[in-house]
Amino acid sequence: MIRLKFFLRLATVVLALACVAPAGATRMIPLSIEELAERSQAVVQGTVAGRTVVKDEAGRLVTRIRLNVAEVWKGTVARGNLTLVQAGGVLGRRQTEIVGAPRFAMGEEVAAFLVFNARGEAVVLGLSQGKFEILTGADGAKQARNPFHGGAVGGDGNARALQNRLGNRPLSLADLKRRVRAAAK
Repeated sequence: MIRLKFFLRLATVVLALACVAPAGATRMIPLSIEELAERSQAVVQGTVAGRTVVKDEAGRLVTRIRLNVAEVWKGTVARGNLTLVQAGGVLGRRQTEIVGAPRFAMGEEVAAFLVFNARGEAVVLGLSQGKFEILTGADGAKQARNPFHGGAVGGDGNARALQNRLGNRPLSLADLKRRVRAAAK
């Protein structure tokens, strides 16, 4: 009788665990703006002009983001079109998502902290930390923000509490640019 109860409980636990969907998580150690600037090979400001998802030579999904570069704050990147790459995307019925990866919307103005992979392709540094969305405030001034800098991007109360502990306050685009250029010297 005891064995039967044990096996029933064990079967219940196994069944319960099998029904739970796996959850993805990404642990990010927040980098200061200065650390992002120092570790980047290039920092650019631009507008998202296109996005395509392709399979790479190994069959993995890769998203290519075409950025129309307006300004280069660090590094040697030509103004005009620059293609960023990141793992994941949606192609047909196939989807791969990288937890913590930045999302780019058509027409969105961004500042991107970049490194170049072995193929010479631009990749955003530090997942979503390396992408700042640029917004125009009610006063007409441009502001920059990401999950750790520039004010609340969203999230639950825990996320906002973390942002407050990190001193996550509104950040003007001019101040972001100044801090990047100062750190890049």
